[in-house]
Amino acid sequence: QDPEKSTRAAARHLKDLYNEFGDWYLAMAAYNCGAGAVDKAVERTGYADYWELLKRHALPKETASYVPIILAITIMAKNPRDYGLEDVTFDDPIDYESIHLSSPTNLNLVADATMQPLSAVRDLNPSLIGIIAPAGFEVHVPKGSAEAARAALETVPAENRLAWRLHHVEAGDTLDTIARAYHLPANRIAEVNHGDASLQTGNLLLIPAVYHEPVQPRARVRGRAKTTVAGSYKGKSSSRSGTHIVASRRAPTTSVRRKVSQRNTAD
Repeated sequence: QDPEKSTRAAARHLKDLYNEFGDWYLAMAAYNCGAGAVDKAVERTGYADYWELLKRHALPKETASYVPIILAITIMAKNPRDYGLEDVTFDDPIDYESIHLSSPTNLNLVADATMQPLSAVRDLNPSLIGIIAPAGFEVHVPKGSAEAARAALETVPAENRLAWRLHHVEAGDTLDTIARAYHLPANRIAEVNHGDASLQTGNLLLIPAVYHEPVQPRARVRGRAKTTVAGSYKGKSSSRSGTHIVASRRAPTTSVRRKVSQRNTAD
């Protein structure tokens, strides 16, 4: 679900296929139907050439169309005026910066540090299923906010980044109103801020909140109870930890390499 991670994984996989077959057309075909299918087509026909395989109907029907479609899209993208596409309006690129998290961190805390709504931070990190980013994660934040956010996060003890919050003091805030907003005793907030609970506008206060994953209500279905696990993701069961295409690590097929080499020599 992460466009950047899935694109980089796809590029790595395509590069691995090129290293295996030594030919971009065969690599694209293998990306579509699998390296094994291309290997078999080459062995069956004796041709390590995509277009020769196409003539002999040695590839799956979808793959026979896949490579020409990629080539057509490439040509159209490079020559939009020739194909009536000069007025196409492209979406603006998503600009963001990254912060390396040294410890597990709640995205609510990241949102506090960037002074952005939680939804904005979650939108920039679609590979995260839940609200907790693991240690070592490169969390994306709105462009221009990384430096200040990194400094703000460092004020929170590493062992408390799963639960604590940050509060940016605004005009009119009092210690009591802040405490009520976070359901905490005012003296507790003063304590973790080392007694410095100055409420000047712009100050940053540590909030020793206690975070709990939301508990979903139990749903009863005719005589048996269906329990939704607290904090679980409701939806498709496929992994959202980033769409990673696993590249084939098989050794290059000798016969395919030999045939590609022979064809290149003949050319």
